[in-house]
Amino acid sequence: MKPVVSAVYQFPSGAYLENLAISDDETLVTRADTPKLYQIKLPTKQTSAYASLIHHFPNATGLMGIAEYAPSTFAVIAGNFSMTELITVSRSVWTVRFSEGNRRPTIQDIVDLQMASFSMALAGRVYCLNAKTGDYEVVLEHESMKASGAIGLNGIRTVTIGTQTFLYYDNSKTTTVDRVAIDPVSGHAKGEYTKMARGFYADDLTYDYETGNIWVAGNANNTIFRINPDGEEIVVADALSTPSVLAPSSLVFGKGKHSRTLFGTTYAGVAPNGTITGGNLLNIEVGEKSS
Repeated sequence: MKPVVSAVYQFPSGAYLENLAISDDETLVTRADTPKLYQIKLPTKQTSAYASLIHHFPNATGLMGIAEYAPSTFAVIAGNFSMTELITVSRSVWTVRFSEGNRRPTIQDIVDLQMASFSMALAGRVYCLNAKTGDYEVVLEHESMKASGAIGLNGIRTVTIGTQTFLYYDNSKTTTVDRVAIDPVSGHAKGEYTKMARGFYADDLTYDYETGNIWVAGNANNTIFRINPDGEEIVVADALSTPSVLAPSSLVFGKGKHSRTLFGTTYAGVAPNGTITGGNLLNIEVGEKSS
């Protein structure tokens, strides 16, 4: 079954959507072109989708990753960086916590990373951050994560299969997707680094617990593709056939491990018909089983 892709909400022209997170009641997206976090209310039979500004982060030019690390509690990375040059002056990590009955979340600074050109994408490193203390350390560093003069390590996801926890990750420079078994507490490697696939520019990725497929946002190629458990790579959507699939930047499944609805974000860009667009929140129905 071919996935059905539709645009849920489109931001104004020039809005670069970088990452997203889905929780019970929250659909949150970050923008790379401005340090703003938005919550998107999904459409219902009575209402259309709409976006609400949650927070404008200070002393930053844009936002990058977001991840839920506790129920309705998210870590957000803000930074001062260039959209055209691979230079990061500083980064900070914040907690955004939603609580029942409160319309606005509690937002706190966890840690400021005041290091010139700090970037796991360039250094090929994965850090473990203690959200309570702000302490952090390098827990993974491997040749498959590195790149020279370009974005390397990009999307990362922790995945628990049975009793094992893995880190799945992609390298945009080498167009590879790999995984490594890790300790679920410390984050340190417990096994060999294994290549899963190669051949597509990958921005972000997510794991399908129902099928074992890896779904990948192919930013530079304007594609969304999946990698089957046997390593086969299949393009499931592209901007030529579906204009809203323009520079996909992130993918995540909806609520629950076995959700069959995949959500995605896209960058702004120039569509095949020449129209300058803003970033989209995408809805991708992947079906009962993906062959």
